[in-house]
Amino acid sequence: MPEKKALRLTCPVCETRLKVAENIEQFACLNCGSELKVVKAEGLASLVPTQASADQMTDSQQQLIEVNSALKNADDIYGVGCAITTMGITLVACILLAVAIVIQSQVLFWAAIAIALVLLAFVLFIFLTASSRGTDPLLRQRDRLQAQVEAEEPLPEDEAGPEIARADPNPPRQPGETGS
Repeated sequence: MPEKKALRLTCPVCETRLKVAENIEQFACLNCGSELKVVKAEGLASLVPTQASADQMTDSQQQLIEVNSALKNADDIYGVGCAITTMGITLVACILLAVAIVIQSQVLFWAAIAIALVLLAFVLFIFLTASSRGTDPLLRQRDRLQAQVEAEEPLPEDEAGPEIARADPNPPRQPGETGS
């Protein structure tokens, strides 16, 4: 029996990580209930709200989706830049180490290791500070919008959760019934 492939995608509305069967084109998010469509382009898949679901969203919800998308893009850009820089430093360090071994130079060997470690620490520092400078305003905006969305959406009685969660913790007793 062939193994079913699942895509790991994030709901654009509530940011819940979802596993979606590869052949599914449209479904509802298990967490927020938004109707979502799987969009595949250039070998990548993403989720977008269906038109019907988007029409029912408030302005805050739509802005929240845009901010979450901008955050994801910013994180991707910083992550790729950091990865490429780290690989470049590692490659140069490996070449220097190989040369140091060939010419049997302990000074070059330890200098290559020390310089590579200093450069990698510098890249990590720059990445963390640049990433937080670029994403902190978006994070604050996302938190503000999330609070607005939560304030706008009180759940109706019939959508408050599973039946068991709404059950009366002290149901009325029948005559002659004793508590346990």
